[in-house]
This record gives sequence, structure tokens and C-alpha cells, in this order.
Amino acid sequence: MNIENRLLAVDGPDRRSGPRGDRVVTHVVLHFMSSVTQNQDDPFNIEAVRRIFVDFKLSAHYLIARDGLVVKLVEEDRVAWHAGRGFLDDFPDYRNRLNNHSIGIEFLAIGSRDEMVPKYLSRSAYDRLDPGFIGYTGEQYTAANELLAGIIDRHPTIVRDRRHIIGHDEYAGPRQRPNDPKVDPGRLFDWDRVLI
Repeated sequence: MNIENRLLAVDGPDRRSGPRGDRVVTHVVLHFMSSVTQNQDDPFNIEAVRRIFVDFKLSAHYLIARDGLVVKLVEEDRVAWHAGRGFLDDFPDYRNRLNNHSIGIEFLAIGSRDEMVPKYLSRSAYDRLDPGFIGYTGEQYTAANELLAGIIDRHPTIVRDRRHIIGHDEYAGPRQRPNDPKVDPGRLFDWDRVLI
């Protein structure tokens, strides 16, 4: 698999990750993101999305573009800042600490209307979007499967199942964060296409 490196800073004021140390990786967290709030005509520009990470002090290990290009942003031996506050019932020790035990993957995608409106876009702005921007592409699912296979080879403590490969919404959704729930990867994401 060809992976393009566009690593975020690991030190200084723009640092966007921390050392993992001896913490074991047991999970992969899937997300979606775009720069649609800034540019509705070109919401998947990789540099614009990378800038969001820098500006908002966030990160993920990988980004999967619409055409299936995989971009590495943070080395796997570092803790990326992608999951934030939340909890998993089966892993109580991970409350607000899932970043320490996970690899974060961001898909360049836009969610359904109910996931995007009104938090990110107005209804009229959402309705004007190119329909091809909504949801996920076949190339992204293909790339995700290859990427997951490699991650699991490097971290055999990750089981390829729905307890260990999860959506951000399962860790930080409305039940865990009623005032600021995460919705990604959302209802348009086809889990059957990544858990094969």
C-alpha cells in the first residue's frame, strides 16, 4: 500500500501528538471530516483539512482521501489527538483516554443532512452540495481495508471486530457527550465493507 507522509509537528507550539510510551494499542477509531464549512466547492482539499488539525490542536494517524489516497499525519508509535472525551462500556479504564490506546483514521467525507445541519451547515448550504460529496467512496473502503490489515499486522492486540474497530460516535456520541456529541463516521458509513 502506498502511503503519503504529511506528518504533523511532534514538538514546538504546533505539536499535535504525544509519545505513546508502553501503552498498548487495542482500538481503531473511524471518523469523517472535511473543510466544508470553509469551502463548499472543494471540501476535501488535503492541505485545507490538514490546516484544521493545526488550527484546532487535533490530529489523527491517517487520512483517507476520496480517491483512496492514504495520508499519514502521525506515526503509530505516537498518541494522536482524535477521540477526546468519552467512554466505552466494555473498556472502563479508557474513559477520556482512548487516544492512548487507539489509531485514528479520518475519512474525507460529509455526513447525512441530520448529522451536518445545523451544527456545521445550514439546510440550504447542505442542499447545494454536490451529491458526490456526501458519504463514502468505493476507493475509500478499499484503502481502509488495506490500511486496517497493515495496522492489525503491526498491532496484533487489535481484533478486527466491532468492539475494537469503532466509530467516534460510539465513544463520544450523544450518550457519552449529550452537550457535544460526535456523529462520525455516521449512518452513511457501511460497516460491512470494512469488517470483511
